[in-house]
Amino acid sequence: MDKKIKLPPKNKNELTSPIILAEKLSVLIGQPFNITRKSRTDGSNIRKLIASTLIDNNCPIPCAEHEFNVIPPKAKGVPKILLEYIDSYIVTSGNMYNLQVWNRNPSYESIQIEYESGETLNTGEVRFVCTKVNLSTNIIDSIVILTPDYIVNNFGQFGKPTIKSQLIISDKSRSFVISKPNHMLFYDDNHEIGNENNINNIHKFSIHDEPSQESLLPLQTIKKNNN
Repeated sequence: MDKKIKLPPKNKNELTSPIILAEKLSVLIGQPFNITRKSRTDGSNIRKLIASTLIDNNCPIPCAEHEFNVIPPKAKGVPKILLEYIDSYIVTSGNMYNLQVWNRNPSYESIQIEYESGETLNTGEVRFVCTKVNLSTNIIDSIVILTPDYIVNNFGQFGKPTIKSQLIISDKSRSFVISKPNHMLFYDDNHEIGNENNINNIHKFSIHDEPSQESLLPLQTIKKNNN
């Protein structure tokens, strides 16, 4: 794929509308597409086909690499066709779908791309290009472009969300934290919480226990015992 297809648009307002995307991709309907039945191979091939169809067809101007940050570590969950903020899927049969995406649930908002201006591209703004391929003829039968909102409102949630206790920050924010003393960003309690003497009680509790007057520690005490 052309390298610029992996860059976000210079301005998110320049993203092509789903209606115009559908018009541009309509030229693929009736074209041959060989299904290997190897999911990664087929997924990569349809993505390259969509990208090559769009790249020379009045695409948005790509953003310079130094003007944006990819927020998820290792870009997990970020659309591959970033210039048009597109995820692609192959549909082969049936009337059910599974659009759960590894490390990203599109119906739950989270930031994927952050521009230097502060503008963001979020999970809920991804456009899904679903290409229906006839397994008997290896011909593209149809193409639909759907938004997360449309899918949720018409077909239900994207699978069962996984609850994770983690904080994802940009590389710039991470560098800021690492530059702090002991590589720690610390803000004390804004009012009195816990008792520093409870440090002697901690061994009695499990991490799964509810907080109590005997277990709560002030943040300053936690910081002191982790230096």
